[in-house]
Amino acid sequence: MTPNTTGGDEPVLVSVGKCPVCGSFAPVLVLVKLADEQLVYFCPGCETAWRTPPVFPVLDAVDSLETIAPLGVRLPTFDERSRLTGAILVEYDTWRKELDRILERVS
Repeated sequence: MTPNTTGGDEPVLVSVGKCPVCGSFAPVLVLVKLADEQLVYFCPGCETAWRTPPVFPVLDAVDSLETIAPLGVRLPTFDERSRLTGAILVEYDTWRKELDRILERVS
């Protein structure tokens, strides 16, 4: 899988900003819940998750990915990413270890 290609159905890794828990250390990544295709937001640095995009530096909600998306997550497609305002592409290899552990791999 090549996560940062630009085809409509290809998965991409994107961030919506800095994590309000660990700051500049890690980005808030956008993932998609397998259960209902809703977006969720996850910091691979501190493993905090949100149902809505957190706004740095405000920390008004903290949850875990297991609580928000118990059936698993996947990367958003390029088409899903294009609907996010201000989302930037993130190099998958930067967070490969953390992401490989949490992503549901469907063959």
